[in-house]
Amino acid sequence: RMSRTVVVLIVGTTLILSALQVVSQQLTQRTFRKSFLEALQRCSNEHKTSGGLGTRFLTQPEIVNRNSKCFTMCLLNQFNLIDNQGNFQVQSMQPFLNSLPQSRFRASIERNLNTCLQENSTEACDRGYRFVQCFYRRASISDVNDPAQRTYKP
Repeated sequence: RMSRTVVVLIVGTTLILSALQVVSQQLTQRTFRKSFLEALQRCSNEHKTSGGLGTRFLTQPEIVNRNSKCFTMCLLNQFNLIDNQGNFQVQSMQPFLNSLPQSRFRASIERNLNTCLQENSTEACDRGYRFVQCFYRRASISDVNDPAQRTYKP
């Protein structure tokens, strides 16, 4: 079950970043994939983190250190979701949402975006990490009797 949650989160994160990249630069999926992999490599090198960090920091938050938090912030920064000081780039969020077709995925992001934007910290890397972790914490199905109604729950 945890493995499925991680896969769903990775796919969701990739879709979020993909849509933001397309909105901001009108790139093809192939170009986005390349940009995303380059951003992963750049941020991994910059913050001296391993390639497996993504899964670990989501499934085992107790092992998260400053480097892994800064890696997360770096990725968000690469896609203009957060600036170098840790300020969310809210103007990038709405175009992203507007670019998505009506779907459960879009509805989930819309329901949780304001909540996750409230994640706060005086430290930029921690703030970026908390933002991503907020979506992860909420990434579960709230109503198992109605699989069409997916929501994130705290």
